Amino acid sequence: MVPGGVDRSGRERVIPHFLWLMEELSRDHEVHVISLHQDPEPCSYPLRGATVHGLGNIREDRPLDHEPCLALVATMDKAREILTARGPWDILHGFWAFHAGWLAATLGRELHIPSVVSLLGAEFVSLPEISYGGQTHERPRRMVTQTTERANALTVASRFMGDLTRAQGLHPEYIPFGVPDPCFLEGLASDHPPWRLLHVGSINRVKNQSLLLAAMQRVVAVNPDVSLDILGMDTLQGELHSLVDCYGLTRNVSLHGYIPNDVARSFFQQAHVYLVSSLHETGPIAMLEAAACGVPTVGTPVGYVADWAGERAIAVPHNDSDAMAATILQLLVDTPRRRALGDAARDWVRRHDSRWTAENFLRLYRSLL
Repeated sequence: MVPGGVDRSGRERVIPHFLWLMEELSRDHEVHVISLHQDPEPCSYPLRGATVHGLGNIREDRPLDHEPCLALVATMDKAREILTARGPWDILHGFWAFHAGWLAATLGRELHIPSVVSLLGAEFVSLPEISYGGQTHERPRRMVTQTTERANALTVASRFMGDLTRAQGLHPEYIPFGVPDPCFLEGLASDHPPWRLLHVGSINRVKNQSLLLAAMQRVVAVNPDVSLDILGMDTLQGELHSLVDCYGLTRNVSLHGYIPNDVARSFFQQAHVYLVSSLHETGPIAMLEAAACGVPTVGTPVGYVADWAGERAIAVPHNDSDAMAATILQLLVDTPRRRALGDAARDWVRRHDSRWTAENFLRLYRSLL
């Protein structure tokens, strides 16, 4: 069960690691995906070897801490209809401990089907200054508690997220989401200017891309031959574009908007350094795609950056544009270190690819049967 990210096009409005896992699991198993909010009307369609069942976009205009949640009740009824009509089922797997994970755990208990919930982000975080996090409002906080109590197993994709989860007295399985073979490409970046930096992610408050622009202002003041490509849908109504103009970075920073995953691979190949600026992050998956091309990461201490700091990535403090700029400048001219970090990251990603991920989820599923 997923909130979305499984558009029938397989390219637009997708979450890549959902598709990769679907494809791997579907090689030897029958996989059905219940998507809560992907499509405006109920529908079913094949995708990457699986069958997607869109419930239709049932929403209500209520704040997160408002009760009752009538839309969730209607969504649960629709999901129950699909499960009872098409069963029996061996496993229910929900993603995030909010609506999709809550439904998987709750219906799993009701229908006596083992459930797994993957904790993928904000479940144990509260950042009220940007209205982010599952602990910021009462209703999502209660939903996370119910989900984690009802699920038969929990998983996390990074050690960083595992630490947050264990701090709640929970015991998750560690299963990162790996990338598939097509992501492993030879890097095309040369060891001399012009230097190219890359960031991939929706433009929003928690990903905090304003930090990247503040760092870039300092970087280009020292080395004007550095450029930054930012790929991702803008959810801030042009705010970041205005900052690019304000900082005088129109020649050095390009905001490309959303680009399909297969097209984005050429950006990974041409990058010298990948950047992460998030205030919170479980992954990010794009960092693994960069690593698959041998591109090292400089970023804030979240997700895989925190996991890999020192050996496979370089972590800098949150909201410290001076530290990020200095680290970028040093790494660009230190070719041996840049290559060593990139090679170590690529080796880790190769050992934890999408096939490895599917095998470990299957191992977990079997343990619950």
